[in-house]
Amino acid sequence: MSRPLVIVHGWSDSSDSFKKLARDLKASSIATEITTIDLGEYESLNDTVNLDDVAFALDRIWKSQNLPTATRSVDIITHSTGALVVRNWLTSYFADRMGPVFHFVMLAPANFGSPLAHKLKGWKADHPGEVGEMILDSLELASRFSWDLALKDCMAATGANPYSSAGILATVLVGNEGYDGIRSIANEPGTDGTVRVATANLNCIHLTADFANPIVGQPIPMRQLSGIAFRVLGKENHGSIVEGKSSENAEAFALICEALTLAPNAYDAFAQRMAAANKAEWLDVTATKSAQHAYNNVVMRVRDDRGQDIDNYLIEFFVARETDAHPAALTRIFNEDVIESVHCYDRNKAYRSFHLDISTLMSQTIAAQGVDLRFSLSATPAFRDDRSAGYKSWKITDLHDVKIPVLPGTPMFQPFQTILVDITIPRKVGDDVFRLKRVP
Repeated sequence: MSRPLVIVHGWSDSSDSFKKLARDLKASSIATEITTIDLGEYESLNDTVNLDDVAFALDRIWKSQNLPTATRSVDIITHSTGALVVRNWLTSYFADRMGPVFHFVMLAPANFGSPLAHKLKGWKADHPGEVGEMILDSLELASRFSWDLALKDCMAATGANPYSSAGILATVLVGNEGYDGIRSIANEPGTDGTVRVATANLNCIHLTADFANPIVGQPIPMRQLSGIAFRVLGKENHGSIVEGKSSENAEAFALICEALTLAPNAYDAFAQRMAAANKAEWLDVTATKSAQHAYNNVVMRVRDDRGQDIDNYLIEFFVARETDAHPAALTRIFNEDVIESVHCYDRNKAYRSFHLDISTLMSQTIAAQGVDLRFSLSATPAFRDDRSAGYKSWKITDLHDVKIPVLPGTPMFQPFQTILVDITIPRKVGDDVFRLKRVP
């Protein structure tokens, strides 16, 4: 059964960029599956507009244009920020978080942010005009917006997951090749020039580590969203992936067409085929450091047991082996070669993004030695004495023997994914902070 198709652009773009893709889809073998194509247009460079405003405006025009609202009655393609626009709209205006969407194709989505966003916010200081400052804030790595949105749709505590063969048939396609020419200044490892491969993927994990009320001997609670169709395309960058049908991106266009015509009972096999292709092409742990590696995005949020965010803390990672009392060399490898970069969210440094080289982590150097990964946490203000208030330093031995086995294939170290780590530590208040003195 044919359906309308809506295409939504990204930050600093317009619907004009998607006219060729729309024409190519109309001329393709799936043309009979599409009744109409609408190109969305929204204000992405206006400093007064945030993504909640865009979702509100999208819902308003959707209703005024009498677009379908029945379950699985429309298909959507998004590029970059457009994925956040549509996901935010679905979670805000549809109780089931599914709405009318059937096939949802995300091209190079910034689902968990872009390393360029905070740089572009700073760019405004030296250049006149507006840059969409509030939208860029949501696009920043480790932003509160992307964290909250993931907990609303990917990790919601109640209701079925909206992204599955029983719900929205979501497909994420992202390149793993940077820009050429002068735009190559934006390139960094593990990106398509604009978004990180790991932050594009909607498959993710949420860990909750409550050290204020620990249950000794119990594993850290973990929720996982997996099985979403996800493909890393080596010949594509952030711009080329939306160019429509051409000999250069024949695979990308073919996958877009296939994703728009999937039957629910074919979705899981489609996702598994793409995962197998990713593994075959990108997970060669014997490749040299200069080769494209697989990366993960680990986002940490640290709070105290009163719910207050802690914006001044230090996390140190250690690689430990039960058979080796001196793991200093492996720890150095992790800190120098596995941690590619760390970014603190500008507006709230309780949120931090770690870009980890999973190919190096899974190499024979570390994984084959049967190591465990541990960490320590120091926060300020530090608790000093009975007249003070603050936080104690949490060393390895204080974290109730928290160990993360570094083993290929385990959920924690699936490549190209985001891991959200929610840490709670107790705030200590000295006995002498408040005293009562009885009057004789």
